[in-house]
Amino acid sequence: MRIEEKKFSKYINTKLVNFEEIKSYAYILIN
Repeated sequence: MRIEEKKFSKYINTKLVNFEEIKSYAYILIN
């Protein structure tokens, strides 16, 4: 993998993790 692709996939993974955290946090708030 090229460096740009590596950086990009790392960026995507971080975003997904943040999204999961926000989702579970919102789930806790709703209930």
